[in-house]
Amino acid sequence: MTWAQAESEIAAVAQPVMDDLYRTAPAREHIIPLQRGETERVRQPILILWGAVAAVLLIGCVNVAGLLIARGAERAPEFAMRLALGGGRAAIVRQLLIESVVLALCGGALGIGIGYVGSRAFGSLLGDAFGVTAQLTLDGRILAITAATALATSVAFGLLPAVQSARVNLRETLVASGSGSIAGAARTWPRRAMVVVEVAIGVVLLVGAGLLIRTLDHLLRRRAGFDGTHVMRATLSLDDARYRTAARVNQLFAGARDTVAPDMQRAVQSIDPMLPFAKFRTLDDVREEAVAAERAQAVLLGAFAALALLLAAVGLYGLVASSVAERRRELAIRMALGATERQAVIAAAAPGLVLAVIGVSIGLVGARAAAAVLQHLVWGVSVRDPLTFAAAASAALLVATIGTLIPALRIVRLNPVRALKQP
Repeated sequence: MTWAQAESEIAAVAQPVMDDLYRTAPAREHIIPLQRGETERVRQPILILWGAVAAVLLIGCVNVAGLLIARGAERAPEFAMRLALGGGRAAIVRQLLIESVVLALCGGALGIGIGYVGSRAFGSLLGDAFGVTAQLTLDGRILAITAATALATSVAFGLLPAVQSARVNLRETLVASGSGSIAGAARTWPRRAMVVVEVAIGVVLLVGAGLLIRTLDHLLRRRAGFDGTHVMRATLSLDDARYRTAARVNQLFAGARDTVAPDMQRAVQSIDPMLPFAKFRTLDDVREEAVAAERAQAVLLGAFAALALLLAAVGLYGLVASSVAERRRELAIRMALGATERQAVIAAAAPGLVLAVIGVSIGLVGARAAAAVLQHLVWGVSVRDPLTFAAAASAALLVATIGTLIPALRIVRLNPVRALKQP
């Protein structure tokens, strides 16, 4: 039987009933695959979390690519010397790719360890939210996917730094190596663009996490319409041959309702002393379980957003730190000519802060466009809530400012005379 035939038979049987039940608005029955029906409730939240994982992975890869570019700029004299002695550019690219693969495999191994700890920490949270009853373990499939991802990302994000490092200009590099200024703006723009991308992605994740957190807060603050204090809810285990029929179950609960004076357990035991209670819960526990999915989404997406923001701050830190090292002589000259330490710090930190502002602006635009994905997961707050957007932007700018000022403050310890004497 085809899907169309099944739909036709369902419509012939169910449509008259639907028309009778929903007279004011048209409605119809349709069939869906069993797997889709069983996973409909959790599909979108899991896909969103997968998107957050991919975003954090992208930020991490971009960060590593930026560090590899900076490392390649520092090793430019080495590569220029190898080319001058007859070495090939392909050999340099191959060496750098191998180094990138080794770095990625080490990171993947560390990630497996962190994933093992995370599966233990978040196992109960995922179980309550998505009904995961099996124990979360790292099996062969997960290890294989992790290894493949590490290998693929190492090649994808290690290729650009390797090619850029191998394209070193032999004459200019050997001449510039004597003055200690090699990188230049043409070689640093990829890192600057990468930092902007990192900050923008971090802001998008922060906005999403903020909307889910505000949704959870709205649901927890909403009045239930009843007082759940000192009220218990019990679950009976009816996996018993004596309660296979609806009549027997109805008889049980009818008797329990009539004898519920002392407490629930005595009421049920008066009907069947051998029937155990499966679980006792307060109504507050029931209410907490009702928002378990929203809590898991808020916690996990918030954790991913915090990690993304931390990685973006690390990227800014690395960019400003390398910039300060490259501009050491320039900053020393400024201070020798009368510039104050405050002015020198601002001059060193300004490029990083500008990149952070650009990244936050792009991230806010992207978050506004991506917020529609969370439309069905957000309650009690607009997906374009200005307070959430402002809080995300403020948090991103604060973290970016800290990540930028820490390396810039090294200038305070700079000795202009000693710096000018160094090659």
